[in-house]
Amino acid sequence: MTSKVAIEKVLHATIEKIEEEVGGLLGAEINLLKHKSRPVSKEEFFSEPRDYSVVAKLDVSGGVTGTCYLILDLKAAITLGSTLVMLPQDLINKRLMKATLEEEEADAFGEVANIIAGAYSHTFLKHFPNKLHFKKIEVKSFVPEEIDLTSEDPLPQGKYYLSSSSLTMKGKSLGQFEALFPFDLLDYQEDETSIEIPKATPDKPPSQEITPAGGEEPATQEEGTSGSITVKDIERTLQTAIQQTEEELGRFLGQEITFAGYSGRVITKQAYLAMPRDYSVATTLAVSGDATGRAYAMVDLKSAITLGGTLILLPPETIAKNLRKAVLEGEEKDAFGEIANLIAGTFSQVFPRLYPRKIRFVRTEVETFIPEQTDAAGETPFPPDDYYFSSCTMKLAGKNLGQLDLLIPLAILGYTPPQAPKTPQPETEPPANAFTEPSRTTTPAGAERPLPSSLSVSTEGSAGEAMAAIIADDSEEAKKFVKNLTEAGYLCKNFTFDENFNEIFASTNTRIVFLVMKSVGSQGLAAAIKIRSALKRGQPIIAAGPQWTRSNVIKAIKYGATDILITPAEAEEILQKAGKHMAQPLPATS
Repeated sequence: MTSKVAIEKVLHATIEKIEEEVGGLLGAEINLLKHKSRPVSKEEFFSEPRDYSVVAKLDVSGGVTGTCYLILDLKAAITLGSTLVMLPQDLINKRLMKATLEEEEADAFGEVANIIAGAYSHTFLKHFPNKLHFKKIEVKSFVPEEIDLTSEDPLPQGKYYLSSSSLTMKGKSLGQFEALFPFDLLDYQEDETSIEIPKATPDKPPSQEITPAGGEEPATQEEGTSGSITVKDIERTLQTAIQQTEEELGRFLGQEITFAGYSGRVITKQAYLAMPRDYSVATTLAVSGDATGRAYAMVDLKSAITLGGTLILLPPETIAKNLRKAVLEGEEKDAFGEIANLIAGTFSQVFPRLYPRKIRFVRTEVETFIPEQTDAAGETPFPPDDYYFSSCTMKLAGKNLGQLDLLIPLAILGYTPPQAPKTPQPETEPPANAFTEPSRTTTPAGAERPLPSSLSVSTEGSAGEAMAAIIADDSEEAKKFVKNLTEAGYLCKNFTFDENFNEIFASTNTRIVFLVMKSVGSQGLAAAIKIRSALKRGQPIIAAGPQWTRSNVIKAIKYGATDILITPAEAEEILQKAGKHMAQPLPATS
């Protein structure tokens, strides 16, 4: 008979192996936290409430034979599979809303399950008394509420050893990761109570207290509720959504963007318009789910022009010219609409997970308005109502972009304040910073490592020499890049799309990457994702290819490119891009 201590030892080792292997496969940080284990029957396992789910069946061979079962939320399986095939986030969101494990998602998640099976095989062969080998044989979705407890589907009746952990990817919760092992497979007899294996978890930020502008205290847990909804529910959800938006938007723009100085309170349209405000842009967000209606996101007009221009890689002088015109139109308006889509998508991920009311947001209209000329009793850009107003200050690459404001009607949130909202005095300064920014590494000026203006000519690219990597599926064009850069004094080395980028960047001091594509399409953009995940933070990727469209530019930047170059390119253009990005310092690593 195998002791519980022996089982827990191998399970704990497997958890760490799964984190490592699946994280490496997806190019994203994977964590399995708060591991618990206990004996359960099929009836006990399915007596607990659970959402639509996916089971991966693993065939077990070796010292004993049988089947074990991996159970995850359907949304987790879709997210993991879609991440593996590098789908853009907006398409992942659509598949999550559809909530169906179709053939492509099932195949992709099946590859993830193969890696998990390999992790179990590695640790059970190494640490378990009976040397067991695991192989994925089937993946299928099921509805827990419709399970026939007497059937063999999705698993037969019997006693199981349940191993359960909270699954997160890049810090975002994906629900529970559960593995069920039949007792006879582990040669285990139930004679002990469940135990919990302690596992290091990321430090949680201190609880955040929101002090609305104007000095009013927020409602307490007991006051200002509608059913079970409190202001703490609202604040916890909004702060999480804003923090996640900061991360997603930074990746989307390819630049650091920060949100600080958060405040939240109830407000009316009249009170909002009374605050000093420049020309502004209102984005309407259609709300669906447990409540329907419209919410609104507001930014300064100059902020919208800057963000849109940054996304489509307009030169700074063109953005400055557009700021002087003070008109949001054409490509800049479309690009800002994509940013608004990302914000809506991020809030749609967070609200169903954290908020009592499961609501989603979809961007519909983007319009410019002049606050001083807006009728407080009119319907545009948003109607009179009581709103929950959350606000923070945006900075892009250290430059102030003004406020990001969100107005969500109280009726949508299902929240009733303890008293009628007071009209605040116009604000002359940003509210006190009650929102703590996500932890990030800051680099003092003296710690920055400047880029070399040129690199030594070499063809080896040893770990100590700074190198320009040319990664291409177009060998002829790649030769031009290598020739022009080496002749100018840069060390260069040429690679294909099929290389192991983690190994390349670990064994060389790659300073800049030129991604040279024969045609701008899914294969090259997928390579950009792999390259970005393998590179250190701040290292530039120049995506080069013919016939760029605005859509492809947006995708390339979203997937990790720092700059765009149209091919065929002249030597002067190639060297200008290299010189521009090598003149910028990289953050020091510690």
